[in-house]
Amino acid sequence: MSSGETNPDSGQDVVDPKSLRGGYWENLSASVSHIRESVSIEGRRLRGSDYLSIALLPLAAISLAVCSSNPAGLSVRPYLVAFFVVVLLYFIGGRVGIVRPLTTRQTHLFFTISFAAFLLGCVFSLLVLELCRIF
Repeated sequence: MSSGETNPDSGQDVVDPKSLRGGYWENLSASVSHIRESVSIEGRRLRGSDYLSIALLPLAAISLAVCSSNPAGLSVRPYLVAFFVVVLLYFIGGRVGIVRPLTTRQTHLFFTISFAAFLLGCVFSLLVLELCRIF
């Protein structure tokens, strides 16, 4: 059945979902606009624990960066790495409940995008490590 055909059972027009999909750049642009809008709207309504996790994340990252750049800080770096991991898990754990109301397809897409972002972070870390080793 093509887009715009009438479903004989209900008498309503049936729209093919594939016809609603845009191209790569169109989807990317629309998604970025949607994310910007949702961050500006939903960013105002945060729980108290969200403020704590949002404040701890940059604090842990900056302390780890300062410690890593200082030769005297090498002895405490394992503790700061552990602290950073705990802060990241706290940050993610506070937000993972969003997947409960999602459909199985949406949950799968969420997991796939999250995993790809994790892999991107790993590759970026390896790139930075390699650049630091070269220079």
